[in-house]
Amino acid sequence: MSYRSGRLLVLLLISMFAAASVAVRTSSLAQSGATRVNGMTPATGHPGTVVTITGDNFGGSQGSKLVAMNLGRVNLMEVRSWSNTRIQAVVPNLPVGEYTVVVYFDSTYRMSAGWTSSPRFRIVPREIGAQPEPFPRPPFLTTCTAVAKATNMLCNADFDAVGPLGSAPASVTLPSGGGAGDSAAAYWWMFINGSGPIKTFLETSDRPGATSLGGRPAKMIHVKTSNWATGILQQFLGSGTGPERVTFAVWVKVVTGKVSVSLGDLGRQRYAATTRTTGRWELLSGCNVDDPSDAERPRHMNQIFIASSKDTVAEYYVDFAEVKNADPRWTGGGCVELH
Repeated sequence: MSYRSGRLLVLLLISMFAAASVAVRTSSLAQSGATRVNGMTPATGHPGTVVTITGDNFGGSQGSKLVAMNLGRVNLMEVRSWSNTRIQAVVPNLPVGEYTVVVYFDSTYRMSAGWTSSPRFRIVPREIGAQPEPFPRPPFLTTCTAVAKATNMLCNADFDAVGPLGSAPASVTLPSGGGAGDSAAAYWWMFINGSGPIKTFLETSDRPGATSLGGRPAKMIHVKTSNWATGILQQFLGSGTGPERVTFAVWVKVVTGKVSVSLGDLGRQRYAATTRTTGRWELLSGCNVDDPSDAERPRHMNQIFIASSKDTVAEYYVDFAEVKNADPRWTGGGCVELH
């Protein structure tokens, strides 16, 4: 054999080996699943929403695979349907927030499908529907008293901490279209009921006697709405948890319209108090409404909503809010500040 023909034979063998190697790797990838998430719809909703996850090589049946929404821990989702390229699963009963959706290979949670882009789902409060008129107060609403040594269950109750989207003085706008988003104040969300934008600003409070921690000037949040039942809220405990009875106190100054305080469980709220004046500071206080004849009433208190009243558009200021436990059976805490 000549040197030239021998060299050609070696190159041919090398080429064949490389091709075989690529084939083996490709076959290995196909056998291992090469499972990948390519997308998910919708990207926002509330507990109970069915999401559709699309991708590659999920497998013809679910088998040992699991789907979860993660935010600090694994929260398994109920799977409704499963195919090689499409999964439908139900959003579990979780608090408002943004979660990462993950497809796990098994219950060890050690291996999961890759992402073309990280699928994130934002849980928003349910749209606020028609609620009983708050005044006059019904006879079943009796006075209540916070339990001994009860503390404020809210985080950033004096609006001193700037929210994640702003820098002092913070200003945040949530565009028209409904839904929820971060407000100018940390731990507080903005919520739109229907169309129209909402705007929030952090400003120095002008309420006489207002104080803030650390000797800093007290702040207030300035809220401008363009629809009814639109305002700011805080989810201070997980849904389905919390005391059945609470006291509340909120300092509000209304520029236009009327403002109501509602309390409830992850979007299922009931009016507790409504402003009566404009142009001056007013303390709204009392306890949550618990009407035995209202079969749909929320039983646990874990959310406060300070918003424009029914059929009104409002502009207003809030410089302090408080929710305290008045249920001696409840021994849990409240919102935990992040320091």
